[in-house]
Amino acid sequence: MAAPSAVESQECGEAAAAAIDLSRYPIPVTPLTGAKEIEYERALVAEASMKSGPAITIDDVVFQDEWILVINKPCGVYSEHVLVSVPSLLGDSYSPHRGFFHLANRLDRDTSGIIVIARDKVAAGKLTNIFKSRELRKSYVALCVGKAPHWKRAVIESGHGKSRRGCWRVYSKHDVERSLPDGSVVKDMSTKIEVMPSSLDEAKDSEEDDGEQRIVVEAKMVDPEPGTGDEVFIRAVPLTGRTHQIRLHCQFLGLPLVGDVKYGGPLHWNGEKCQSHFLHSESIAFQHPMTGEVVEVIAPHPSWAASKNPKV
Repeated sequence: MAAPSAVESQECGEAAAAAIDLSRYPIPVTPLTGAKEIEYERALVAEASMKSGPAITIDDVVFQDEWILVINKPCGVYSEHVLVSVPSLLGDSYSPHRGFFHLANRLDRDTSGIIVIARDKVAAGKLTNIFKSRELRKSYVALCVGKAPHWKRAVIESGHGKSRRGCWRVYSKHDVERSLPDGSVVKDMSTKIEVMPSSLDEAKDSEEDDGEQRIVVEAKMVDPEPGTGDEVFIRAVPLTGRTHQIRLHCQFLGLPLVGDVKYGGPLHWNGEKCQSHFLHSESIAFQHPMTGEVVEVIAPHPSWAASKNPKV
């Protein structure tokens, strides 16, 4: 699918203001000129990699048994490429249900981390229900750029839907269930965000804790100036499962992801061109669809995350 145009990307930049202290939650700068070309270039690289060989190695398998497989997907790889790579990776070993593999979840091309694959039709059906009903826990880490928020933990609540040009965007909480021209409706979207300490400010972080704030998107506002270009390392827990949820909420907070040109993030960081956005699905916990036991998996962090806080 073709990447959105710069105009379409700008539509994605439309957001709403927070219910508390509106000035603290600016809409970040609109996407870079040429965002379409950058996204297209990344798509070409990902498609070329599909023709060059398997997307994963055995080292990317972080959990497996007779019924399920959990993969640590590299960034810049389509989830479907991971799926088609699995049979050749595992061969005929360890599966009485030879030849059946089903994606229980997907990640954006440039998001790294946990993908769950069913190796059995019954397990696939049960896993699908687990993901649809949100009977699981998962977390992500991301490197953002902007002015560090005054809080350490917050839950942001908003609406989620398409703009008039088809891009995903943040809507007011009051817009939830509102009908849109394309026939869809605005859905609720909630994300828990924690600002993580780096090795340099860990001591400062431990001094005080103001608890968790609640940020409710209530009204539109005009595009203000973006914040300063500080690094802000976060952990995000999606409480709903909306497309581009973490990326959209970070953009709304004035903290676009490094490399996320679609939603206002910088293309270059620390003197280097970003080949993807910096978002990693780090952990998941769910009830095993066949045994009933709790499966908890943590995917090793990419270098950009490990370098920010080795303890994450």
